[in-house]
Amino acid sequence: MITKRLLYMLLMVSLAFNLAVVGSLVWFKALHPKHPPRERNFQRDFPKMPEHIMREEWSSEIIQYRKDFDNSKLRLMEELQKETLDETIIESIIDSSLVAQNNLERYLGKRLVNYREQMTAEEADEYFGKRIEHIKNRNNYFRQSRRNPHEKDNRNHPDARPAFRDSTRTKSRRRYPNG
Repeated sequence: MITKRLLYMLLMVSLAFNLAVVGSLVWFKALHPKHPPRERNFQRDFPKMPEHIMREEWSSEIIQYRKDFDNSKLRLMEELQKETLDETIIESIIDSSLVAQNNLERYLGKRLVNYREQMTAEEADEYFGKRIEHIKNRNNYFRQSRRNPHEKDNRNHPDARPAFRDSTRTKSRRRYPNG
């Protein structure tokens, strides 16, 4: 048989669990700090070409330029992976990579000039202006820290990558101060 005192204790335990559940729901829904909104999808926000422009499909030439450039980067990584470094081979791979990249950039630049020749001045101002903004926004997105505001900023930590260290620092800290 359940006594009045035992029934009262079970009621209090049940009430405590219910309050804990309701409190956690309130915390997670109302009081918990919200996550920042997701960044924009840069591919979706890419400016659209005017309708009357004759756009080329990806030609076999541009695909080959891209493959050459990718293959030269791959060869460089494979050469750097080897146990012994042959600097003459590495230099020749870097030179061929630069040539491949130059060919790719030249071809893409000529395509942009071709597109521009098909546009009016207003269309060019609108399209290339939006493209400039798109590039600036994308670059700013990748430059800024992708950390949430509550995370520690460790860009000046001695183990941080050099590109992200604060340039105002004059002395670098030793990694192992006692040895």
